[in-house]
Amino acid sequence: MKTGGLLVSLAAFALVGDVSTAQDEGKAVDKVKAGASVKTDDAASPEERAIAGQAEAFAKAFNAGDSKTLGQMFASDARWIACNGEVAEGREAIEREYASLFEESPGVKIEIRVDDLRVLGPDAAVEEGTSRVVPPDGAIPVVNHYAAVSIKRDGRWQLANIRETPGEVPAHDRLRALEWMEGDWVDESSDSVVESSCRWTADKQALVREFSIRSAGKVVMTGTQRIGWDPCSEQIKSWEFDSEGGHGESLWARLGDQWVVKATAVLQDGRTATATHLIVPEDSSTCRWRTTDRTIGGLAIPAADEFVMVRPAPRPKGK
Repeated sequence: MKTGGLLVSLAAFALVGDVSTAQDEGKAVDKVKAGASVKTDDAASPEERAIAGQAEAFAKAFNAGDSKTLGQMFASDARWIACNGEVAEGREAIEREYASLFEESPGVKIEIRVDDLRVLGPDAAVEEGTSRVVPPDGAIPVVNHYAAVSIKRDGRWQLANIRETPGEVPAHDRLRALEWMEGDWVDESSDSVVESSCRWTADKQALVREFSIRSAGKVVMTGTQRIGWDPCSEQIKSWEFDSEGGHGESLWARLGDQWVVKATAVLQDGRTATATHLIVPEDSSTCRWRTTDRTIGGLAIPAADEFVMVRPAPRPKGK
């Protein structure tokens, strides 16, 4: 997905619009569809209310992939400066950027948080906020901070200058690709039953998996895994602890339709172990799990058999 170019100009849409139309309609917007969040209150000026009221129109055009309508929201001599220093000069150049974005990523969505909106006079306003562009393929959203200047020409607000800086992507966004793991799972074989349950933490910054292994009707091992974002390695990382005293950590990477998990561990007797887990979610209720490249104490051991985790059948009511 294209991450430069338009991302900040998309974020600054709340400054754009026809003031007289918004005033006539009396729209004061607190939260607009498609993720545009604009705070207004009783003390807001007519211009502030009008500017906020245009956010929905921008979001509607963006979600429709309408680059021409979006382009008309910019001044003819508008200027945009991206995080990497790239500059787009003029309405036509900016409109081409929108068209390119929609062509490369049809279905892309936008979410906006306006942090500060100041009307400097009858024909100038400044806005600061954060844009979050969500790709249609489930990839990590792109977050940028922006500052935008708008001017009013012929009774109409138009974006005149936009500058963006990189924003920090929340851990929750980086982990959303693993949301399919949430819930209960089970694998039953002839000699054991493996059950696991995965839930978001209360702050949505990590996933926690609890697992148990039963054999001959008895629980022989339990464990906990916490999956989060590691800013040092810039990867999804998990930390594991089991009931036998072992512990480990793993790095996760998405490769096509499967997850590759490189694991290292320390066993209860002090020996080290390594393995590569290949996890393939087939649908919302089935995933395949295969383990290769296994070592214990530096010595290679055979690969483990592939097993299939499924959603457990609903329990009868009243039980």
